[in-house]
Amino acid sequence: MTNNRLHTCRSRIRTAFPDDNDGLLQLTKLSSMKGVISLCIDREPDFFLLLQARGESEVVVSMDGKQVLGSFSISKQKVVINSQVETIYYLADLKIHPEWRGSSIGIRLMEAMRVRLLELSADLLFCTVAEGNDRVLPFLQGRLGFPKCEHLGKFIVFQILASKTFPDQHFKITNEVPDGVSLAAFYEQFYQNNCAIAPIIDKAWLATARNIVVISEEKIVAAISLIDTGYMKQNIVKGMPAWLKLVVFLSKKLSPLTGWIPLPGIGDLIKVLNIRYWAYAPNQTDGMKALIQKARNIASVENFHFVSIGLHEHDSMVSICKKFPNVPFLSNGYVTSLQNNPEKIKAFIGGVVFEDFALV
Repeated sequence: MTNNRLHTCRSRIRTAFPDDNDGLLQLTKLSSMKGVISLCIDREPDFFLLLQARGESEVVVSMDGKQVLGSFSISKQKVVINSQVETIYYLADLKIHPEWRGSSIGIRLMEAMRVRLLELSADLLFCTVAEGNDRVLPFLQGRLGFPKCEHLGKFIVFQILASKTFPDQHFKITNEVPDGVSLAAFYEQFYQNNCAIAPIIDKAWLATARNIVVISEEKIVAAISLIDTGYMKQNIVKGMPAWLKLVVFLSKKLSPLTGWIPLPGIGDLIKVLNIRYWAYAPNQTDGMKALIQKARNIASVENFHFVSIGLHEHDSMVSICKKFPNVPFLSNGYVTSLQNNPEKIKAFIGGVVFEDFALV
């Protein structure tokens, strides 16, 4: 390790370019996400596609010749906090080659990113860390000029099992939005009424999404928008506890009886249909359950293993999603103010935070 430490000092920190794609893909394959279930989130064929979907993004890399030894990315996003549009920078892709962990690469990447963020006059910084990924935690405690991060709470990513069962026929479920009705406005009102940090709906994406709604009296009363991110990222199982291995084994044996697609085992690709946006009117939880069941049916027909949705722990949707058979993944959210504006953070600490886990 001594030689590695000395050699790391000579590695070059710079902005990533499209020609770095192969090196970034290789680094990603070597960087499993630790947790109850260990995952490799592959980014074939283009590492930068997911970043483009997140928003205006940049990546810094540590280079040894043509080999990428480390990476760190930011994505500029607009959100709504207390009815005001704010800019927030999402931090991600802090990855270090396994042979170079414990070297100075992580520190140097963070310093380079801090300088870049200051150049951009960035303030609010946000990130999510998978439960059990303790390697990242020291970087959140205030180092190299980054202020200490505040904990925003846990996020639960529900991986809901696909199912051939049809939803309750009592509800009028359709992919046709009534004339004169804005699905984007329905979503935005819901999030701004229920979230301390609410998204600004990507209307261009929404126009091409698979939108499913429940209609009552020519109004939308519940809606979900589905996205398949398989062309941008692929989740591959790298490890799991013994009890879950047993569940996977039983799922393969019982699949002909249950109608469920067998669960993926170690080394398998997890095929996921994501719920990117969702909303429902007051007293329409049953309508939302029907939509989730419809999504499960679509997922089964199209050979997805799961319908996935990521929720803040205090989100009212948590109680709805718990009613379906699922495998949960836990993450923690963190936020800080690079410009030392703690009053901004106080405005949403303790509230429900929307995070677009379809693009994490």
